[in-house]
Amino acid sequence: MFTNANIEGSCGWDRSKVKNKFYCGINRIPEVFLLEVCDFNERCNMPNKVLDAIMGSCVADALGVPVEFTSRHSLANNPVVNMRSCGTFNLPAGTWSDDTSMTLCLLDSLSKGLDYQDIMTKFYEWFDASAYTPYGETFDVGFSTTKAMKRFAYGIAPLECGGTSEQDNGNGSLMRILPVQWICG
Repeated sequence: MFTNANIEGSCGWDRSKVKNKFYCGINRIPEVFLLEVCDFNERCNMPNKVLDAIMGSCVADALGVPVEFTSRHSLANNPVVNMRSCGTFNLPAGTWSDDTSMTLCLLDSLSKGLDYQDIMTKFYEWFDASAYTPYGETFDVGFSTTKAMKRFAYGIAPLECGGTSEQDNGNGSLMRILPVQWICG
């Protein structure tokens, strides 16, 4: 577990943006959400496996956010050994990205069953209202995701919101696909 002692730098961010009762590191996930995940674990007879996998993904993402777009050479000289602040988006230590936010949206939706409308509604809540984010701020949204969210807002059916060109085939979905394992696996 990360504590305030693990934070490097301050970057001038405003702590008042923190909406949940926890402050540092991955503990920003709302307690009520964690309780829902634990309930999902029990219903699926998977004690702690879902929570462990999601938390591991969140921590890895939070470790990577500050060094996104950093060269291998730079990382070889300054490897990631704890939570960092600042980075490309000037964020506090422990901040996860759109990948974790969308993973949490997907997990929340799938815990109630497969409903594409609900999945897209949760994605849109993240995109438009910063739901599932650690500080109430959505950042670094890709072009394909932005286009899909706008299509959904205009009333396009969820399964028709994605792009169809070769340029729309990014790997972002691979970084948030983990919850699907528990409905297909």
